[in-house]
Amino acid sequence: IHEAELIKVILNGYGLPEKAIKVLTEYPNSTYDAIIKIKKTLENEDISEVIFVTSPFHTLRTKLIWNKNVPEIDIYFPETYEAMKKKKIKIFSPLKDIYVIIYEYLSIIYNYSIKRL
Repeated sequence: IHEAELIKVILNGYGLPEKAIKVLTEYPNSTYDAIIKIKKTLENEDISEVIFVTSPFHTLRTKLIWNKNVPEIDIYFPETYEAMKKKKIKIFSPLKDIYVIIYEYLSIIYNYSIKRL
């Protein structure tokens, strides 16, 4: 089961109507591609705001790309338990977390250099 489908089931369990939950059916090549696909769907359905669920480390890049390419649609990011735990990155953070942080900042630099930000 794709993790997006699990999130859909959980949100529906909390009372959010199934028609209000949009899930990408194909996995995009990049954050930029995902945002452009989402933009088209939201514009077709005349939606002016969205709650975007992503990993805590991915939020900044998503927000920057979104604000540049979809400024007319408001975006909100729920603060997850993981985000609250990771607000303070310690020197002895797991190497995986440090790798993800470096990757995200390099991705931000890349997206900025090709004018997506």
